[in-house]
Amino acid sequence: MSKKIIWAIIITVILAGAVSAYFLGGFSRVFDCCHGEQYDTANSPVADWKTYHNERHGFEFKYPNTFEVIPDTSGMNPGMIYVLHPEDRNFYAKTDGPLDGISINIKENKERLSVTDWWYKYGPYAEENNQMGLRPDSFPIEKMIVGDKEGIYIGGSEGILTNYLILAQGDKIFEINLMAGDSMKILSTFKFTK
Repeated sequence: MSKKIIWAIIITVILAGAVSAYFLGGFSRVFDCCHGEQYDTANSPVADWKTYHNERHGFEFKYPNTFEVIPDTSGMNPGMIYVLHPEDRNFYAKTDGPLDGISINIKENKERLSVTDWWYKYGPYAEENNQMGLRPDSFPIEKMIVGDKEGIYIGGSEGILTNYLILAQGDKIFEINLMAGDSMKILSTFKFTK
């Protein structure tokens, strides 16, 4: 048998195995939030950014010096903080394009559910919260690594759900909405401190 035929057989077997594993669920796409880039080194674009530290919930991240950290004072979401460009401060009235920054909503997870289970049971499109007729499985869900934590990333469409990340830490769930602009750089510096 010639070398060309042997190589053709080997390549065919490898490709068939990879395709079979993919369609049978053998592969699960997991990606680093920043594609391997961590921005918290001395020579990085975020080296001079401010640091937000939340002692109560045990996390911190860096954010651009021109941005503001705004806790929700409406009483509707006591665990919500926004990290926004000053032009986006009045985000409820903004009509000219996407917001620049992130929001973090910290919720109780007394059952200590996995992030996937929490999404299906309590996420914004779970049966008890759903006001739009959408289901949790209406959106693509992928695993995402942030620091040393594995969470899930839910993609969506503008106006429904966009760039939504869920992380679990202890008895808390962190719902992180990634807006445009510097959101991925901010997320690359996010870490739990306890």
